[in-house]
Amino acid sequence: MRTTKAQQEELRAALIQTGLRLFAEKGFAATTVDEITTAAGVAKGTFYNYFKTKEDLALAGTLAVQAEWSGMVNRLMTEARNTRERLNMVFAGASDWVQSNREVTWVWCIERLRRGREATGGPSGFGRLLTGVYRAGQAQGEVRRDRQPELLALEMEGMFLAYVASWHHSEGAFDLGAAMRKAVETNLEGTLAHR
Repeated sequence: MRTTKAQQEELRAALIQTGLRLFAEKGFAATTVDEITTAAGVAKGTFYNYFKTKEDLALAGTLAVQAEWSGMVNRLMTEARNTRERLNMVFAGASDWVQSNREVTWVWCIERLRRGREATGGPSGFGRLLTGVYRAGQAQGEVRRDRQPELLALEMEGMFLAYVASWHHSEGAFDLGAAMRKAVETNLEGTLAHR
C-alpha cells in the first residue's frame, strides 16, 4: 500500500516526536530503534525509510525546533526594543530548551562537529535567527556595520555551543541562561556601535 506525501510527513513527525520523548525519558544511548518504532506503532523497517540512525532522528528533531525558532524573528523585532533584549530573549529560550532536552542537544553538538555544518542542515535555524537579530541591530544603527551579521551570529552560536558543552559536562552545575546573559553583555561591548 502506497502512502501519500502527507502520510509520510505525519509518520516522520511521529517518529521524531516519539524518539525525542524517549531520549528525554531514558537517555539517548539507552533508547533503541525497536523501542522508538514500537512506541510509534510502526514496523522497525519503517524507521529506516526515514532515518539511517538514531543520530539522524535526533538531528531532524533539533532542526525542526530550530525552524520554529526562525519564526521568532518577527516577534523579537516587535517585542524587544533593542539588540540586547533580542539576544537575551533568544538565549533565554534556547537555554530553557537545552536544559529540558539535554540528551538531544548533546547529540546535535557532537554530530554537528563530526559531520560538519553543511551535513547537518547548513546554517542552523538558530544561526539564522541570530543573524536576523544582528542585521536588525545594524539597520537600527545599534550594531557596528564593519562585520557581517552572519559572522557575528556564528561567533555567538559558537560561544553558546561552548557553554552548552561545559554545562553538559558539569551535569548542569551552573545556570546556562545566566551564563549566556553575561556572554551577551561581553559580546555587545565589542559589537555595539559607539555613538
